[in-house]
Amino acid sequence: GESLDKVACLAGHARLDTTAVYTRPGRTDLERAVEKLSWE
Repeated sequence: GESLDKVACLAGHARLDTTAVYTRPGRTDLERAVEKLSWE
């Protein structure tokens, strides 16, 4: 629930793209997102 720049600071990352690696959705995340879509 925090912004990426705050998380990067707390993790000691100098670059946001280093922190962003942890926010990329995995296959399971994407499958769950598709299941939530309404096709009506």
